[in-house]
Amino acid sequence: MKRFNKNQTKYLDEKFDKGENTGQKYDPEEVSQEMRRFKDIYGKRRFKEEKFRSSFQIASYFSRLVVKKRQSYNPLYTEEDLQAEAAAYEFQEMNELAASDKEN
Repeated sequence: MKRFNKNQTKYLDEKFDKGENTGQKYDPEEVSQEMRRFKDIYGKRRFKEEKFRSSFQIASYFSRLVVKKRQSYNPLYTEEDLQAEAAAYEFQEMNELAASDKEN
């Protein structure tokens, strides 16, 4: 897997921070597509084709930012904690979906 360069990390950090600040998280697939279309104020593409990143790579980058953020609040927070938190959230969503299906 290729490393992210400064331009890519700056762009992804901006997306992540904006999502954190507004509460509307960016979908990695949408960010990946946007990277392909994004142009600067002069109409020039910000990223060359070889610098495009997949939604999987972007999701992985965002996950690492979440871990860094959590670790800044709690140095004992790990990647396993993040995975457990995500699994619990998905479990809660499925339970709520199942409950709403029973009501209908």
